[in-house]
Amino acid sequence: FSMPLSLWAVQMEGSKDRTSKRESACAPLQDQQTFFTVEVGIGTPPQKFDVVADTGSDSLIVTSCVCVNSGGCGIGNCFTGFNRSSTFSVLGYDPSKKDPGTLHEVTIEFVSGPVKAAISSDVVTLGQDSTKMDNGVLLMMSQAFNFKAKIEGILGLGLPKKQEAASVAEMC
Repeated sequence: FSMPLSLWAVQMEGSKDRTSKRESACAPLQDQQTFFTVEVGIGTPPQKFDVVADTGSDSLIVTSCVCVNSGGCGIGNCFTGFNRSSTFSVLGYDPSKKDPGTLHEVTIEFVSGPVKAAISSDVVTLGQDSTKMDNGVLLMMSQAFNFKAKIEGILGLGLPKKQEAASVAEMC
């Protein structure tokens, strides 16, 4: 079945490159019995991933090939940015320079375990809509999930922390 996902309002707020003025995008959810996945395209041209639709987080995380090749993420579909996506960049890092810089990484704690990810930017497609997510794509560098299901990433559909605090303040 399909349902409207508030990706534009949650993940892509403030993007100037939206191809749609809608505040949500429709995309089919796939029932995996214990969770739902949705197809997301990342990059130019898009690389397709079936990511877990997660209402408890607010980040877009995709498995990087660096993680898969190092053994930190198992075997499976993974994202390659450099030399594969013409719109890809990593915050603070440029491999074409003599001193490429340093990856900016974050660790996100999930109930199922922590994920360490590098902050990057690229074009993201959900359903028929695309936008450039500046510093909004997190590339999974390692994970320690306490379950066996192979996942290609996570699409956080929850309110960003700033919006969540503002929403609670409005209710009081």
